[in-house]
This record gives sequence, C-alpha cells and structure tokens, in this order.
Amino acid sequence: MELTTLTRNAKVAAAAALMSGGRIKFLTAGSDVVAELALGTPAFSTPGGGQAALIGPVTDPFTAAGTVASFSIETSAGAVVLTGDVTTTGGGGDIELQDLEYSVGDRLKLDSLVYAQPASQET
Repeated sequence: MELTTLTRNAKVAAAAALMSGGRIKFLTAGSDVVAELALGTPAFSTPGGGQAALIGPVTDPFTAAGTVASFSIETSAGAVVLTGDVTTTGGGGDIELQDLEYSVGDRLKLDSLVYAQPASQET
C-alpha cells in the first residue's frame, strides 16, 4: 500500500499536534531519565513531503548521570507518542547525539529532529 503525500502530511500533523507542548525524555538502557527536554507549541514545523522538523533547538541544562540509549516523546499529559533509539552521530539511531555519556548537571541539547511518515505501508 502507498500513502499519498496528502495522507502522509495529515498523519505527521496529527502526531506533531500530540507532541506539541510535550517533552522528549532521554533514557538509559534501564529506563532511567537522563534528560527531559520541553517541547514548544507548536513543537514541529508545518508538514511537507510527509515530514516535519522540530522547532528548536531544545535543551535540558541539568541532566542526571547516565548513558543515553533511547528516547520517548510524550504529550503534555505524559502519554507516550513515540519511542526510538539514540546513537552517537553517524550511528544510525532515530536520534543521534555527539555524546551519550552524561554526568549530573551536564547540558543535553537537541539541535534537530525530523518526524517523517514513509509512503510505503506494511499490510
């Protein structure tokens, strides 16, 4: 099944609306929170071509200690919208950071993130 760009944009807009005003949590492999970044309202640009870019950057200036392995993006009410893995730059993660090791009080900054809806769908 192939989704049209109109449909892809609508799906991206719906997910982006859920994420607006929410937060991104960066987690260790044991699910401990290393950093929590507040998202703006809106959190993402207007969808085009089946994708939308994070309006940012967003920063948590006071991290906890830990090694980041994954992330979750939540609504403002705390419901999880999506999850993914985190790797260092070039590692192919859903989010790539320059460093995954954080100490108490370090600053985690996310410069960019693109949420995309692929055209091909598994049936």
